[in-house]
Amino acid sequence: MINKSLFPFLLVVILTYSCNSTQEKKVDITKEKATEEPKTITMPADTIFIQSPPKIMTAPRILGSRVLYANCRNTLQFDALEGFSDFKIMTDANFLVIPKSGSTPNYWEIIPKTTGNHTINYSATLDTIPYNWSETVSVIMPPKPSVELFINSKKTDGSIPVPKTSRIIVNIIPDPNFAALMPEEANYSITSIDVLAQLSLGPPTKVNSVSVKGKSRVNVALGTQVRQSRPGTKVMLRINEVYRLTSMKRRIPDRRFTEVERIVSLTVK
Repeated sequence: MINKSLFPFLLVVILTYSCNSTQEKKVDITKEKATEEPKTITMPADTIFIQSPPKIMTAPRILGSRVLYANCRNTLQFDALEGFSDFKIMTDANFLVIPKSGSTPNYWEIIPKTTGNHTINYSATLDTIPYNWSETVSVIMPPKPSVELFINSKKTDGSIPVPKTSRIIVNIIPDPNFAALMPEEANYSITSIDVLAQLSLGPPTKVNSVSVKGKSRVNVALGTQVRQSRPGTKVMLRINEVYRLTSMKRRIPDRRFTEVERIVSLTVK
């Protein structure tokens, strides 16, 4: 049994011990904090953190596809431009950037010169604070157009013999999706067409040539030698060059056509 008269003394001892223990614990925590490594918080690449007042805003990004067509006026639409001022697009020499003025500040035009993956850098000011960020885009060639043969206004593959007096047209058709997306860029033309005929057992002979100036639809005359040839004579229409006329009036040769793809064959009867 503990003498009740000792209770005040024991209470003072217990409180003193507790205070000393707490003080020692606080010292230990302080020492631990002093040796703790600083932590780095990584913000997402597409966010901008404003310290005062505290808020996070999404940086303007391209809306829609990030695939651009080389040597074409690609219209870029950016979101979240409200609140930003002095918005700029910074690229290397492979790009030509054209800001669109007027009532469409969110729209810009960019013309890539080469294919591949490229980085577009942006800068803007928000609440008097400048910000910089970047975005990766893929630049590809426009889809290859196709060559079509029309005989007497009917599309054909040349497998059926045709009369020697037939009206023959060679047409360069752009990819329909590309033409719908960029009608001003989907203008293809032919430089010239050579007419070759198998008049003997030897190699085909060039019997006519048609020069063209900026046309995608070409009327081809077979020539006198074909009209005087025997039935069953094979005729080849060789396209010498296909090119695309851009909206900037640049002539871009399309060299993706093989020798076989540049030849349209038919047989006369």
